[in-house]
Amino acid sequence: MKKIIITSVIVGLVLCLGIATLILGLVPVGLNDKVNVPDEVYIYCPQVYSTPSKRREYRHRDGQEDISKINKIYDTFIDSFSQKALAALFKGELNEGTEAGYTGAKRDTISKNFKTEGKITIVFYYKDAQVLKYENKKQEYNYLYFEIDATNERSEVIMGVSEDITSDEGDYPNENISYNYYYKSKANFSNLYKYVAGLVA
Repeated sequence: MKKIIITSVIVGLVLCLGIATLILGLVPVGLNDKVNVPDEVYIYCPQVYSTPSKRREYRHRDGQEDISKINKIYDTFIDSFSQKALAALFKGELNEGTEAGYTGAKRDTISKNFKTEGKITIVFYYKDAQVLKYENKKQEYNYLYFEIDATNERSEVIMGVSEDITSDEGDYPNENISYNYYYKSKANFSNLYKYVAGLVA
């Protein structure tokens, strides 16, 4: 009788551990809940530098094809932040998410990658101002921008935000976008890079 009870307890513990492992292996964590679907998307890379606007643009008002591309870019962007809870637990990243930050008085920059092969800069434009909350401050922004490449691993990503960006037209456009406020997170943008690189190829 005692052996049956001990065996039942051991089997019960093994089953509970197996179920917990299965759940942790399926549940995604690290989702980005700070960035909304943009109204327009701008893509910067060497392949589109020779165009008059120096970028590829997708706008909601330009029809269903643009809307579907904006949605695909956004959905792939959001998926880039997700990882399974079990993997996050072993990496010590279970509680990590997207955090707001501030550079202080000195502005930082993100390259538009006009001439950098293997990197693409993406800009999300919002017609209605978005709000970044940092400590006791609220910063409104209409543009959010970040770099992507083909690296197939999670790494830290900075997404700068601002109310405006300089024009890209003319012979000598500004090669960087500056920011004070930003979002910081970890993501694997390899799938997003593949999709966007296919759009501009």
